[in-house]
Amino acid sequence: MKYYCSKEENISEVIHINTNYYDSDWVFYDELYNNRAAEEAFYSALIRPEVERVLDLACGTGRLISYMAANPTLRFTGLDLSAQMLTVARIRTPTATWVEGDMTDFTLDGAFDLIICSFNSVQHLLDDSAVGAFLSCCRRHLAPGGCLCFDLLNPDPAFLVPERINQPVACFFSTVCGNEIEVREDTRY
Repeated sequence: MKYYCSKEENISEVIHINTNYYDSDWVFYDELYNNRAAEEAFYSALIRPEVERVLDLACGTGRLISYMAANPTLRFTGLDLSAQMLTVARIRTPTATWVEGDMTDFTLDGAFDLIICSFNSVQHLLDDSAVGAFLSCCRRHLAPGGCLCFDLLNPDPAFLVPERINQPVACFFSTVCGNEIEVREDTRY
């Protein structure tokens, strides 16, 4: 994926995002993914009366925990690979516990009543062994009677067939750089 910061017609800055984009994506992440009301409502609806501890895997900048933290009886833990995204999360919701780590290989204290992995994050696991490791970690950390919930993108097969190179996928005004941002990506399936 590539972000283009442009002023008027001239491109002033280009940031290339490659397969290890987690530590560079944080700059525009919240602006790019600013309309997540449906997902926030969906995951919040999973909060049953018996839920006390919630683990958010691949939590990014902690936006989902921040949204759900309006409930003061819950204890939240967020885990993410990106130190930069966790810096934003710590500022956003200082009452939560934030852990830098891999959702396929983590050990945390205690069990969780609800484990979530939102916004298609499981699809960043690129092989069966990684998915298996993710599910094993979740099983070890899930309290008896607890719930694991994650979402997956189910794209139209027509989207998957030709290779897409440098295709525009989003455009927004960034308050971070004060310019219009055009996001383009390469997609190969």
